[in-house]
Amino acid sequence: MNKISIFVSHRIDLESELINNSIYCHIRCGAICDKSTSALQGDDTGHNISEKRIPFCELTVQYWAWKNHKADYFGLCHYRRYLSFSETEYPQTDRGVVAEARLDAMSARKYALLDEHRMRKIITTYDVLVAKSFSAEELKSPRPPHKTVYEVWLKQITLVEKKAVDLTIQLIKEMYPQYYMAAIEYLSSNNYRGYNCYIMRHELFSQMCEFQFDILFELEKRLDMSGYTGNMQRTPAYMGELLYGVFMYWLQKKGHYKIKELQLVFFQNTEAVKTSTIIKPGEDKGISMAFNINFKNTLKKIARSISPAYRVSLRVEEKLQELLAVPPILQAAKHDNKKQPILQSRWDAQTLTSNINLTIACLALEIHETHKASFSEFRCCNTGKNVVVVATGPTMIYYDQMEDAIHIGVNKAFKNDKVKLDYYFTTDYESRNDWFADLKNFMKS
Repeated sequence: MNKISIFVSHRIDLESELINNSIYCHIRCGAICDKSTSALQGDDTGHNISEKRIPFCELTVQYWAWKNHKADYFGLCHYRRYLSFSETEYPQTDRGVVAEARLDAMSARKYALLDEHRMRKIITTYDVLVAKSFSAEELKSPRPPHKTVYEVWLKQITLVEKKAVDLTIQLIKEMYPQYYMAAIEYLSSNNYRGYNCYIMRHELFSQMCEFQFDILFELEKRLDMSGYTGNMQRTPAYMGELLYGVFMYWLQKKGHYKIKELQLVFFQNTEAVKTSTIIKPGEDKGISMAFNINFKNTLKKIARSISPAYRVSLRVEEKLQELLAVPPILQAAKHDNKKQPILQSRWDAQTLTSNINLTIACLALEIHETHKASFSEFRCCNTGKNVVVVATGPTMIYYDQMEDAIHIGVNKAFKNDKVKLDYYFTTDYESRNDWFADLKNFMKS
């Protein structure tokens, strides 16, 4: 019997439902960074690139499978994206996926993900099983028009820069010229193939891995990513997706491989559901051991998720209460009397929390503390009716100042000459940055 291993890349910060099927190998992506006691196999053993979790995303799992596992068929899926083996064809979104609300036993059966016999029969009939391609022209995001795969990538300005896309194409030409014409044809076509979800015979899997990782490692050397933040830090992963599309196009063009397209299901909620033992009235223990463990794990998850924002909320509330208690005319004098460093009176007069009329923008502070990566890329992004948060991601070069709007700067936004800031927000940990001294001078000016 052929050995089939479909590797499922799981986040280390989310406990997802695991499909109970021996074909699936559930692996923690970036396990080297995981401080939990999870029993789930990690990608940090043997020959691995687990430390590249952020730039390579699920490709660290693919690399681990390539270097440390033996099988006749290799596959890759994500914790929330699975190939469907159902006989039924379901409606798809413009992004080429079937949207399903939740991953559970019922939805897994719906897409035949528990039917190991059926899956084996279908898989072993083909050389390659791959997620269906979809129309680049019909994509609603990034904003149309875009008629080709290449144009879609160029419009993904919050994900990758044009120079990264063009360098990847150049590296294909230099390192793997046999794929170059396929790359040009694929990128010039309307059929976009994404998501890195597939199943294929081991020799084709190894061939694709060599192609992808040789180019991606060289891309890391040649592309300056030192200033990248947020999603742009994932540039190698996105270019890995581009290379995956090129390789699949090349296989199709060869004409002698048996390739089957399957629908790709996107599960919007995959979080594991915890069950507890029902306690009968009158029992002196009160809580079972199983419930106690689950309760502790839940508390840990909640603490990881909300405690930074909660701490910030307390600081904001304390600051606002102070402002409410002191008449505005006395506030400047109050701060001057404290004789705080770095011209504290000027600092408070310009910071977000010193103006009671801008309390709506305090949400920005919580987001910044809790999800720093999500705060990195903004393009004309409003946090309130007339408040603009000015960040420092590469996309800010496209931003023009909005009239009659309050502009709040974060990170290195004070260095953006195109935008005049009305307020500036910072946090204690920013003092570690090498540009913090420049910020002090900016506040004095």
